[in-house]
Order: sequence, then C-alpha cells, then structure tokens
Amino acid sequence: SSSDPPEAKSLEDLQREFIEDRFGMFICYNIMSYGVKWGQSDNDIGIFNPVDLDCRQWADAAVSANMKFGLLTTKHHEGFCLWDSKYTENDVASTPYKKDIVQQYVYAFREKGLKIGLYYSIWDSRHNIEKGMIGEKEMDFIKCQIRELLTNYGKIDYFVIDGWFWRMGHREVPYNEIRELIRELQPH
Repeated sequence: SSSDPPEAKSLEDLQREFIEDRFGMFICYNIMSYGVKWGQSDNDIGIFNPVDLDCRQWADAAVSANMKFGLLTTKHHEGFCLWDSKYTENDVASTPYKKDIVQQYVYAFREKGLKIGLYYSIWDSRHNIEKGMIGEKEMDFIKCQIRELLTNYGKIDYFVIDGWFWRMGHREVPYNEIRELIRELQPH
C-alpha cells in the first residue's frame, strides 16, 4: 500500500551512491566556534548568538564548488545541540539565538538540491555519556536525540556517528541498537 515505508536499499547500492556523490562539505560548526574548548563540559552556552548566520551561504558555497552534499555537526563532544532537543537545555533554544540551526541548514541545502548529512557525537561530556557510565538512561538519551534528528527534518541522506569507538571502545554502547533505530527511521 502507499502508506508502507519504502524498501531499504542494499548496502552495496548505498555504498555506490556515496562513492558517486564523492565531494561534499563537512560543516564543523558548534559551540567551539565561539571559544569553548574541545570536549569542555562546563561551557557557558550564553555566548552562542550567531546573529549573522545564513546557512544559504554554506549551500551556495557547496553548489559553487560542485559539491553534492553537506554534513553538519548537529552535536559535538561538548553536548551542545544545534536543534531544540526535548532532552536537554544545552541547545540552541536555550541561548540568546534561539533558532534551530539544523532546520535552517536542511532547508538551505535542500533548496539547492544538495543531499543532507547529519553528524552526531555519542560521546557527550556535558551529559556524562562516557566510558563506564553507559546505562539504560544514557542509551535512552542517545536514542531519543537520534530519533529527533531522524524524524524532524525529512529524508536524511547521511548520518555520521562519532565519539563511539575511539572514545569508549566497541562494547560500551550497543551499536546494533543504534543501527536498528537508524534503519527504522531512515531506511535509505
């Protein structure tokens, strides 16, 4: 029926599409852009107020360079979210800026025909998502934030996870649970 979700593409097809896209923009933009140190957990989010931010400039630059996609750091290791997350106040909605940057980025890139990529760090120094501290509560937090990102912005072409293996090891976070959630929400 027309309400059934689209059938998932094979891994080979997904890999081929990625290789064919070849060239994209990685936008490492977050609270560190305003002086917070890498991995710093006690940052003052009040400093975040990019009044002149225009994601259309990023999209225009990508198009002018013949790029096919963008990849935005929606949340880096410091735990600051570029969207209004229901699961933390460490986000753009709690800053003087108040606007959803993920939404602005998605709109600007989609308007130019570019594919959408989102980067999400599982390691989160602000919310104690650390090695030896991952339990059911932390997994719920991770999954709820991933669900927000993969349901609030339409089709997402690429989803990149960081801060998982290199920071915590393979067994700290049950990757298969994360993968199954991603495939359920965004089968392509």
